[in-house]
Amino acid sequence: MKMNKDLRTPLTDTLRFDLLTVFSVLTMWGILLTAMRLIGIPPFGFAFVSLLLVSVGAARFVFLGLNHPRLISMGTGLFITLIVEMTLRRVQGLPGGLGVALIPLGIAYGASADLFISSTLRLAQWMRSSFTNRSS
Repeated sequence: MKMNKDLRTPLTDTLRFDLLTVFSVLTMWGILLTAMRLIGIPPFGFAFVSLLLVSVGAARFVFLGLNHPRLISMGTGLFITLIVEMTLRRVQGLPGGLGVALIPLGIAYGASADLFISSTLRLAQWMRSSFTNRSS
């Protein structure tokens, strides 16, 4: 991987949060929630997926200068999964123990949220380049 001169950030495209990025994120989120509604996922599923996507997106933005955004996304997915599971156990009156099976599940949730966010940002980047590189 090629690195910048200060050796802290890789040479990648600049992450831009313009109007096109916001529109593509909202469109992809709407498509995801529509697909979840058609499948018949309960409202708790909507809340969990929304919380996960917002958390992973915020974590990727906060740790923008680090070289491993997927690792940050997987760690955030694991953290959110454990917090939601502990909250559900507390609300339902179940014992407070957490299973080891939640670790790969949380990592998989974080990786899938990272894939969703990365593909949405790439879609915005592709749309931006196709709209701005017109030849006369």
